[in-house]
Amino acid sequence: DARLFRGRVFENLDNWWIIFGNNYAFENCPRNGDALLSLNSDEDVEDTDTSQIWSSCKKEQARYVMWTKEMDSCLSEILLGQEKEGNKLVSILISTAVTAIKKRFQLDLMKDEIRDRLKTWKKEYGILKELFDQNGFKWDETQKMVVADDSLWNNYIK
Repeated sequence: DARLFRGRVFENLDNWWIIFGNNYAFENCPRNGDALLSLNSDEDVEDTDTSQIWSSCKKEQARYVMWTKEMDSCLSEILLGQEKEGNKLVSILISTAVTAIKKRFQLDLMKDEIRDRLKTWKKEYGILKELFDQNGFKWDETQKMVVADDSLWNNYIK
């Protein structure tokens, strides 16, 4: 939902251009061209101090990973590093990410949690692309956020 993007800082958007590709010729975009992970493929796949919490409901024995800025940055850098090494197989990318994030943050992380995070990123990236298709929405590199006049935001969100 685009209203959540108003005033939100996107620390890793520069990396998302590379990870998910970019069909735009934004001057702030570091690269146009092939994506590391396809935005259209399902095969690819709020900050808190807590990295993992367990559901208190007995019916739900699910575990939720609360991603921090540091974890997002780490995942982003791992994916970019793998891209530079020429690794584009999703299974290799995810396995490498799981191993590195487990080690760095001492988490009991699983591949599905990396896939889920990438799906979240892809969804957010898609919304950002939609915003940039609209006249008047721009990327502010200094603030690391999408900017537009209040009237544009209000009309778009309606």
